[in-house]
Amino acid sequence: MEKLLLSLMAAAGLCAVYTHVGRQFHFVHEPKNMSEALSYCRDRYTDLASMDNMEDVELLNREANLSRMVYLKSSHLVWIGLYDEVESWRWSLSDRSFYKPGESTFRHWSPGEPNNYLSLGHCAQMLGDGLWNDVPCGQLHKPVCSNVTGWNVTFVLINTNMTWTEAQSYCREHHTDLASVRNLDENQKIKKLSSGSLIWIGLFRESWKWTDGSNSSFRYWNENEPNNSDEPETCVAAYLIKSGRWEDWPCHYKRASICYSADPAATTASSQNDTIIKDASVSKGVVKVRLVKSSSVDMNDPAVMDAMLKQIKQKLKDQGVKGDVKLSWRKQTDGKVFHKEEKKKKMRKKRMITKPKDELPDVTFALISTSMSWTEAQSYCREHHTDLASVRNLAENQEVKQLVPPGQRVWIGLSRESWKWFDGSNSTFRNWSPGRAEPNNLDPKEDCAAADFNNKGGWEDWTCDWKRSYICHSLEITQHVIRVSVQKKKNPSVDLNHSAVMEHILLQLQQQLKDEGLHANIRLSWRKQPDGNVFQKEESEEQEEEEGRVTC
Repeated sequence: MEKLLLSLMAAAGLCAVYTHVGRQFHFVHEPKNMSEALSYCRDRYTDLASMDNMEDVELLNREANLSRMVYLKSSHLVWIGLYDEVESWRWSLSDRSFYKPGESTFRHWSPGEPNNYLSLGHCAQMLGDGLWNDVPCGQLHKPVCSNVTGWNVTFVLINTNMTWTEAQSYCREHHTDLASVRNLDENQKIKKLSSGSLIWIGLFRESWKWTDGSNSSFRYWNENEPNNSDEPETCVAAYLIKSGRWEDWPCHYKRASICYSADPAATTASSQNDTIIKDASVSKGVVKVRLVKSSSVDMNDPAVMDAMLKQIKQKLKDQGVKGDVKLSWRKQTDGKVFHKEEKKKKMRKKRMITKPKDELPDVTFALISTSMSWTEAQSYCREHHTDLASVRNLAENQEVKQLVPPGQRVWIGLSRESWKWFDGSNSTFRNWSPGRAEPNNLDPKEDCAAADFNNKGGWEDWTCDWKRSYICHSLEITQHVIRVSVQKKKNPSVDLNHSAVMEHILLQLQQQLKDEGLHANIRLSWRKQPDGNVFQKEESEEQEEEEGRVTC
């Protein structure tokens, strides 16, 4: 495998789990769907609650105020951070050089599959007709192994029934791996080899995972759960009148939720939420990591990510971090961990429009075709662009229309709070659809705006948890490095490299820029020198100065 240098540029979220530190749970009683609950918890706390043991469950059962969780539907059920990653299908053979573009995503499912029957369909079998089915990995079938040389492959049928995991181990020991199927031609070869038998192929998926990236394997399912009975049931709620046992539910249901915060001092949400301090030994934090690739290695390859985690963990130990530190990656809304930053515009250039410089300099629109709720779309746009699109005039509305397939509705960044743009734009331009008397709040809580390009681009108010494509916009960000000299006359002993002192200086600089008429969104930060300090002493005959550099 190619080597990857852990220096710093493709952004990802790294979740760190430390022992010997307490945390807090927070009951949020306002009913929310899973997506809204997740955004709320991440915005105000750390994440939706993950559970490590029965102590967590018993604490929540003991402290829950059931009288505040009575609703018309879903009383006493609360969302936790467990979800079923049903779209995570991948091949056992993870070597990216084996697959040409598009081959790793080839699928040949039987009609109606994969259906995750009884929430157990985690491994793929090939049926006698060559179509695929998702089934429990513990079933016994004959496997087809592969022998790989470069892009060339031969397939071998093993005439012994075994589980999928046993089949994977056998194929890796005696051949290359369980068979990957890259195209219809290879599918036909394996079908002919199987002679109508049910066989294992190398496709599998991850099942229940925690939204905060925790690797806790603790589960507390209710009887006959999970069952995926009301397909798809990919989110998990704790039923507090049934000892807090867990059930899988469709994610669009609205109910209470449980958040947690790793830092008890970081509690900023409404006092209407119930807060529980856990005298436990686990604290979790999320850190953004940027990496620079020195080769063509795929950073989203599970083997590559595992190797990076081991290197980072070793580096933490080398730097004196003590205790049991567990690291895991946090996936983004598109299922990936890493996203390229420097090539973002180039990758989407066919779906973007750049504004003329005499109109709105350095503004771009991008259509994201993945269907998401309004809140999920906003989170994605803020993570990868600037925000959900503000449409400030009819010309911009027409330009957005050019990106969108005919007849499609897309989320834009307008939401009901006197219908304001969420990026802070003060534009008063509105393009509500006149034919439907929009906004009409026809379905209660139609609080988010979508542009309907089957109706000349007129806007409509919709319930925010509808899933649809959306438009992001990006503002070009420029960076400058300025050298700053500070004279220590009044207090020569002050440590300018103290974090509180540096923060105070930044605030003064920011205010001075505003006083001089610079009202744009300017963010300042200090640039550290090779020795880890920002300020360096400069000796002169007249006075002592310290010099630092600020990035804006």
